[in-house]
Amino acid sequence: MKLAIKNWDAGLTARDKRNLRPLKWFGALWVASFVAARLLLPREPSLPAEAPPWAWGLAIAAIVFSGLLALGYLRFLRGADELMRRIHLEALAAGFGAAFVFGMGAGLLAQLGMPKVGGLTWAVMVLGYLVKLAISSKSYE
Repeated sequence: MKLAIKNWDAGLTARDKRNLRPLKWFGALWVASFVAARLLLPREPSLPAEAPPWAWGLAIAAIVFSGLLALGYLRFLRGADELMRRIHLEALAAGFGAAFVFGMGAGLLAQLGMPKVGGLTWAVMVLGYLVKLAISSKSYE
């Protein structure tokens, strides 16, 4: 399966492209803030008061941008046509299903002494969503 990043929104209508524009910005801001937070935040201080003030700001920024991303996505779906909504609903279901199975399995295997990888559940969800989005977009063309 060949994914063309350059033309990933080539099949969208002008209306969908317009509704997607804020989502792209919110997505970029969320990715930047989330990656920065994961890399720069102190690892488990013993008390919340021990975390530096900038760390609180960075964490809150990532949370705010994730909320804006979710609201932007909801707005995009509300403005999309029925086929676009169906494609995204299938992708969301696939992402949720992949995360559900991975998270449950990782938790059970961790109880048996396997390395804890439950923190990767969100990545499995996003990957499942993106793969299914690409597959569904291609199959409905």
